[in-house]
Amino acid sequence: RELGSLKKAFEKIQAGLGQVIGLVGEAGVGKSRLILEFKGMLRHTPYTYLEGECLHFGSSMAYLPILDIVRSYFNIKEGLQEHIVKRRMDEKIDSLDQKLRYILPPLHELLSLTVKDESFMKLEPKLKKERTFEAIRDLLIRESQRNPLVLVVEDLQWIDKTSEEFLNYLIGWLANTPILLILLFRPEYTCSWGNKSYYSRIGLDHLPIMERRELVESILQGAEVSTELHDLITRKAGGNPLFMEELTNALLESGYIEKSKHGYRLSRKVWEIRVPNTIQGIIASRMDRLHENLKRTMQEASVIGRDFAFSILETITRMKEELKSYLLELQGLELVYEQSLFPELEYTFKHALVQEVAYNSLLLMRRREIHEKVGNAIETLYAARMEEFYEKLAYHYSKSEDKEKAYKYLKLSGIKATQNSS
Repeated sequence: RELGSLKKAFEKIQAGLGQVIGLVGEAGVGKSRLILEFKGMLRHTPYTYLEGECLHFGSSMAYLPILDIVRSYFNIKEGLQEHIVKRRMDEKIDSLDQKLRYILPPLHELLSLTVKDESFMKLEPKLKKERTFEAIRDLLIRESQRNPLVLVVEDLQWIDKTSEEFLNYLIGWLANTPILLILLFRPEYTCSWGNKSYYSRIGLDHLPIMERRELVESILQGAEVSTELHDLITRKAGGNPLFMEELTNALLESGYIEKSKHGYRLSRKVWEIRVPNTIQGIIASRMDRLHENLKRTMQEASVIGRDFAFSILETITRMKEELKSYLLELQGLELVYEQSLFPELEYTFKHALVQEVAYNSLLLMRRREIHEKVGNAIETLYAARMEEFYEKLAYHYSKSEDKEKAYKYLKLSGIKATQNSS
């Protein structure tokens, strides 16, 4: 049903009618998975896909998910030298429409690049912000005229105010454009565009009883699952897919599930089985059973963020070959995934909750030490483009003992935000 709703919305944008979809559900209910399946459904259809993500500590980072979308469009990865970034942007704009070159100065400033257009730099911050909004809008609408455009923003409950303003602004222009804007958020977030005729809300609930059994059997490789085992998982996890998946894996790793010729069943009586009652508790118990090196790798990566660059993790852990093998093992356990290989190796945690649990498992003192190491690593690795990282450096140093650097980067972030009227 939900995939059908997304498909209908896509057919509308193919006809030039813009659509906004709110994909709403609690953590772990399958919002991101639905988008993955939707993309799979469209793989033989010409369209452009761009995605931005809000972070739980990013609500004070102006334009955070919008930056993801712009960087993704121009294929800009962290650490690229400025002249390469500018060349990529020039080439991309020229191939799209040379008349769009006027959007480059605001986009350069948005990406913390040197801006050579003096007339733009002399504008008041409020006017700069308007020009920036217009530049992003014009880029997205012009791209959608070439190919239908699907824009996805994840975890809207953590969005920063400037990005929220921009989405409000963009939604006002969407009615007659081939753009499908899909916004993923948890039920606690309240949107301000619910009255638009081209807005639809898709609520994701817990899985129905039959689908719960199917999910458990698919995790256990399709063999039949005993009623007792199925009832235990359903009673503990309800119909939350992520909780069911983590709980099934936890029971397997603890030896509570055994396979016989008739399928999978419990190896002990139900009352003898001790498993946590929350999804966070299940993830924590899985982490506790990991080899110390794997657990440490997860913890240190969690301080960097949900997505983490191998180069930063390597710098703070001072490991190389063994680090790659640890990450490979964590991929095998489906706790982290490889996100991109080029131009830089990047990983992501399976879910925001997995990163959250790993982060909370660190003692406060140790957490502060790692935040400081991450700050130092960013300063070293991205020295040529420091302005781009002011907010991240402010965040990491403010969580560390280095209050001087925290002050320095918080102030620089504030100045940067003021210049953009953010």
